Order: sequence, then structure tokens, then C-alpha cells
Amino acid sequence: MISDVEQAACGQRTKKGAPCRLPSWSEWPNHWPPRSVAGTCKRHLSPEDRATYERLLAEDLATAEAEQARREPACWTWVAPTPGIQILPGDAHSERQAALRLRDWQRGVCAICGEKATLVCDHDHDTGLVRGWLCTSCNSNEDDSPVWNRYRSWTPTSICGVRIRYWERAAREFASPRGSFNPWAKDGPRECLGCGAPPKNECDCPPLLRVSPAHILKAIMVVIGAAKKANLSDIRYAISEYVNPDRPHSPEFLLVRDLILRRRTSDFLDRWCGNENPLTWLS
Repeated sequence: MISDVEQAACGQRTKKGAPCRLPSWSEWPNHWPPRSVAGTCKRHLSPEDRATYERLLAEDLATAEAEQARREPACWTWVAPTPGIQILPGDAHSERQAALRLRDWQRGVCAICGEKATLVCDHDHDTGLVRGWLCTSCNSNEDDSPVWNRYRSWTPTSICGVRIRYWERAAREFASPRGSFNPWAKDGPRECLGCGAPPKNECDCPPLLRVSPAHILKAIMVVIGAAKKANLSDIRYAISEYVNPDRPHSPEFLLVRDLILRRRTSDFLDRWCGNENPLTWLS
């Protein structure tokens, strides 16, 4: 809360001797003691008020950090549901049941902050498994803070005792565990553009450097031609609805598909670039 200080001019004398015309500083928290000189702007705080401001601000920041260090995910305080769903490996029906169970348990409330809001599905990029439902603010601000580390150690799906694969709607496939993506199911890797390794030799370069530029161009032409033939104006819709994700495709086609369908830069970089910035390869 902010104290109600009139937005009058400061009035303190400047170095030139003229009265300061800056408005009175109103951002002095009302849980602090009053200033010794009221009505000044921030620039003209008295030495006593400035020392008080710096000391109390440091105390408030230390208190906030201590509260964050003790903070636990909201879902840890909820009553855990009774077990009752057996998740069979690859059984889509039991996974749907588990997803409904998780959604009903959270009741539209974010698993971290506890606010009722529009929720998005959060998943672990390392395992490809759902962790829980979060508000957009918490989901977009993942970090290494204590509350996030606690959330990752005991997620809503762990509390509910369910295992749910994350369905990537745009790509129309389940998320692959990090490091398990293999674009060479149909065609083997080409000659590496990075280290020059021949097609049959393995190397540590990212997959992006082992695809053929000519084949990439051909894959783009196939996608555009198929959309034109089907009289579809949206290429994203064409490639997501008319491409069978279970059919083996060339690595170049998979690259073009991911470039079109995967909206998150981090997902594409993780799959094709080894989570590196491709611009560094050009220097």
C-alpha cells in the first residue's frame, strides 16, 4: 500500500536556488514510519529519510526473499485423491481418464500460485510427461526458484499417482523424451555439413547439420503442392491434418514439419540444434 501524499510540487531549493517543480514523491510505503520532511520529491529526500529508505527497502527485500524460500506449491496443501486408475503403457483410454482425474482434482486452480485462472498444461521436456495445470503466468516464468524446484520434485501428476504423455496438438504427436528424437527412421543421415563426416559415420554434430539442403527444398515443395492440390489456404492445417505422424518420413520432411508446426523456439532448437544457437555456426 502507498501512503496518500498530495502530488504537490516538491518546493525544495535546487542547486540554482530555484524551487523544485517535481511532484512530491508518493511511493513511500505506508507501513514505514513517516518521513521527517514531507512533500519532497525522491531526489530531494533528506539524508535521514534517504538512509531510512535504503535500510527499510533492504529489510523488505530480505523478508520477501525469505518468504519465497519458504514458499510451497499450492497443490501441496490440497487433499490427495484416492488411487483408482491403472495407467497401462500406451493405453490412450486410461491416459484420458487420468487427464480428466487430474483436471477435476485441480478444479481450475493453478498448481503453483493457487489462483483460479485459465490454465495451460505443463509438461517435463526431459521426459515428455505432463506435470500439471498452471496459469499462464507461472507456466511462462519457470526458473530455479525454491517453489519451482519443489514443484518439479512432487508434481500434481505424482500426487495423483498418474502418468500422462503430453500431446503436442500442433505436431499431432506425443512429446518425445529429450534426447530420444531420431529423424533417421526412414533415411540415414547425410554427409555432415559441420565436421564433414560421411553418411555412414556417426558424429556429435546436431541433426540440423546432417540434412540435405536440396532435400529440404524438395520437402517444402511437396508440402506447398499438397496444400494447393487440396485447395487449403493454411499450410499449418494441411501438414497437421493430412500427414500421418506414424508413417516414416525423410529427415528433411520432419525438419520442415517441425519448423512449421512447433511454435516454441526451444522445442525446435532442442530437437534439431542440440539446444545451440545456429548463428554461432556461421561465425
